Amino acid sequence: MDEPVKALYTPTSQPEAFSRLERIASNLPGMIFQFLKRQDGSRTFIYASSGCQELFELEPELVQADFQVLYNLAHPQDVKSFEQSIAISCATGEPWRWEGRIITPSGKLKWVQAASRPEQKPSGDIIWDGLVIDITDRKLAEEKLRESEARYKAILDAIPDLMFRLSRDGEYLDFKGEGANVTIPRHEIIGKHLQDFLPPDVVLLSQQAIAKALDSQSLQTCEYQLPSPQGMRDYEARLVVSGQDEVLAIVRDITNRKQTEVNLRSLAEKFAKVFRASPNPITISTLSEGRFIEVNDSFVEQSGYQREEAIGRTATELKLWVNDRDRITVLQELQKTGVVRNMEAEFRRKSGEVRTGLFSAEIISLDGVQCLLFINHDITERKSAEIALRESEEKFSKAFRCSPNIITIVSLTDGRYVDVNDTFLEITGFRREEAIGRTRKELNIWVNPQDCATIRQILQQQGFVRNLETEFYNKSGEPRVILFSAEVVVLGGEPCMLCVTNDITERKQSEDLVRLSAKRDRLLAQTLTRIRTSLDLDQILQTTVNEVRQFLATDRVFIALNESSSKSNILAESVDPKYPSILGWKSHDETLLAELKALLGSNRLRVVEDITQTTISAKVKNLYQQFQTRATLAVPIMMGEELFGALIANQCSKPRSWQAIEIDLLQQMSEQVAIAIQQAQLYQQLAQLNTNLECQVEERTAQLQQKMLELQELNRVKDVVLHTVSHELQTSVMGNLMVLNNLLRTEDKANEFPPS
Repeated sequence: MDEPVKALYTPTSQPEAFSRLERIASNLPGMIFQFLKRQDGSRTFIYASSGCQELFELEPELVQADFQVLYNLAHPQDVKSFEQSIAISCATGEPWRWEGRIITPSGKLKWVQAASRPEQKPSGDIIWDGLVIDITDRKLAEEKLRESEARYKAILDAIPDLMFRLSRDGEYLDFKGEGANVTIPRHEIIGKHLQDFLPPDVVLLSQQAIAKALDSQSLQTCEYQLPSPQGMRDYEARLVVSGQDEVLAIVRDITNRKQTEVNLRSLAEKFAKVFRASPNPITISTLSEGRFIEVNDSFVEQSGYQREEAIGRTATELKLWVNDRDRITVLQELQKTGVVRNMEAEFRRKSGEVRTGLFSAEIISLDGVQCLLFINHDITERKSAEIALRESEEKFSKAFRCSPNIITIVSLTDGRYVDVNDTFLEITGFRREEAIGRTRKELNIWVNPQDCATIRQILQQQGFVRNLETEFYNKSGEPRVILFSAEVVVLGGEPCMLCVTNDITERKQSEDLVRLSAKRDRLLAQTLTRIRTSLDLDQILQTTVNEVRQFLATDRVFIALNESSSKSNILAESVDPKYPSILGWKSHDETLLAELKALLGSNRLRVVEDITQTTISAKVKNLYQQFQTRATLAVPIMMGEELFGALIANQCSKPRSWQAIEIDLLQQMSEQVAIAIQQAQLYQQLAQLNTNLECQVEERTAQLQQKMLELQELNRVKDVVLHTVSHELQTSVMGNLMVLNNLLRTEDKANEFPPS
C-alpha cells in the first residue's frame, strides 16, 4: 500500500492509480495519510484521504495546506503524549502508534487511533504512511466496562453485611466478612454447617428458608435474634439461588432498623397527636389531584368547613385560594424543590372572610402515594400588627424628621450617635456626617460633662429621663439651654437612648427678661419712692449706684458730674474691691473733659462692648486703662437741655455685650437721678425761700406787736370816754324820764274829771 501512495505524488504518477487509490481510501474507515517531518523540524501532511472530513470535520486540502489546523484539534491533556510518540518513532524507527482525544471544530470529543510505519529518506526527512481511525465507541465501551466492574466491586466492598454460599443441607461453601464484625476466621467457617454456629431454632428457620428458595427459585427472607455481649441483636437473612443446590445468603444486622421502626411508630403516634392538636391548620392531599385525604381540627375551626365537607374535595372546589396564582406558585415551587417554606398568601374562609397565612408544604409518600403535607399559619393579626407597626414607625419617622425639637438616637454601648433629625443639624450647626458615629464628648456638646453621668444614673434607676434642664454647646460654641428627655429603646437588638431635646434658650431668655424687667421695675419704684420720701441727695445717689451695680452684675457704676468748679467730677460710686475706685477723680485737662462731654452730647447714649475695638483718643484710652475699663455703658443725665452729668456702668473683667433691658434701666435711672437732683435743687430753693419768709414774718410780727400796743392804749382811752359819756347820758336820760313820767300822770288825772 505504501508504494502506490508514494507514487501518487511523484511526477510520473498515473491518474488511473490515483483514482483507484481514492476509491479504496474512501471505503476505508478513518483517514489514510502520508506525513512528512523534515530535517529542519517542520511538519506537513503530504496526503490526507477524504475520510479526513468525516473524522476531523476538515477538508483534506486544508489539512495538507496547514499541519497546524489538525494539530490544534488535539486535546490539551493528550498533546504531550502525541509529541512523545512521534519523537520515539523518529529516534527508534519503530512504527508510530498513538491513541488520544481530539475536539472537532463542532465541539465533539472523539477518541482516535493512529498507526503508521516511518521511512527515512536520504535527505534525512522522515515519512510516515498510516491510518487514523475513530475508536470513540470502543473507548466508551471500555470506560463503561471499567466503570461497571469498579461499581460492582465497590458495591461488594461497600456492603458491610455477611455473605455466605450455602448448600441445601446448610454447609458453608464460601464466606465474605470484610466490613462485618466477625471474630471467627474464614477458614474456620468454610466446610462447617449451620448447627455448628447457630441455635437450633435459628438453624431450623434457616434450613426452611434455604429449601424454599431452592424449590421456588425466588428470593426468601427470614429474621431471627442472636445473643451478643451488648444484648440481643436482630438479623435479617436474604437468600437467592446462586447455583445447583446452593444459595447466596446475605445476612444483615437490623437491630438499628428494628429500633428505627419502633421509633417510627412512636413518631407516627406523635405526628398524629401533633396533627390533631396543632393550633395551625394541617392538611394532607393527593399530589396528583389535590384532593384532601385528611384535615385536622384547626383546619375545621379556621376554614369553617366541617371535616366531611373537606375530605375528597380540592382547595379550588372549596374556594380556599383568594388568588389562584398563589396556588400555581406553590405547585411550581414544589415541582422545582419539593418543598415550600413560609410563602405568604391569602385564603378565604367558608364565610367569605379573607385571611392572610404563611403556607408551608412538602411532598411526602403515604403507602406509596405521593401526597402533599400542607401547613398554614394564620398571620392576619400579625399582619395587622405589622401594618400598625409600620404606620407607627412611619409616624415616628415623620415626627423624627419634622419635629421642631431635637431628636437623636444614641447607642448606650459606646454613646455614639446612631441618627439625628434635621432640627439637631439646624440648632447645633453640625452636618449629619459630622455627627453620626461620633460621641457627645467628641463633639464637645455638654457644657457640664457631669450631666452625662447624671443622665445615665437616672436611666439606670428609672429607665427614662424627663425634662432635665441642662446646657449644651452648638458647633460655634454658643451655649444653649435645653430640657432633656430620654428613654431606653432597642433598635436592631442594640440598646439605644432615644433623646428628645427642647431648646428653651429663647424662653429662658424671655423669663430672664421678665425677671429682670420686674426687678428693674421694683428698682425704679424703690428709687422713685426714696426720691419722694427722702431729701438726702447723697444717700439717694449712693443707693442708686449700689443697686444698679447689683442689678447689672457689673464691676463699677458711678455718677459723673459735668461741673468743672466742683471738687470732684464723681458724685457717687459703687465698685468691686478688686478694681480701682474712681471716686474723687478730678481732671483739670479741659481737652479731656470736652471730649468726654462730646461723647455724651446731645443726649446721646454711649454703648461700648469692647474698649479695644472702638476709636478713641489716647487720653480717653489712658483713662480707661487707668481704671481697667474693658466695656462701658454711659447714659447722660439731662437737666432740661443742659448736660448735668452721666450715669456710667463699667465692666472691668472682660468685654461685655450690653442687653437692651440693661440699657433701658440705665436710661430710666438717669431720669430718676435727674428728678432727684432737680428735687434737691428745688428743696434748696425752698429752704432759702423759707429762710427769707421767716425774716419777713419776724419783722411783720414786730410791727404788729407795736400796733397792738397802740390799739390797747386806744381801747383804754375809749373805755374811759365811753364810761364817762355813758354815765352822763344815763343821768340826763333818767332826769328826763322822771319829768316825762310826772307829766303823764298829771294828764291822766285831768281826764278823770269832765269839763264843767
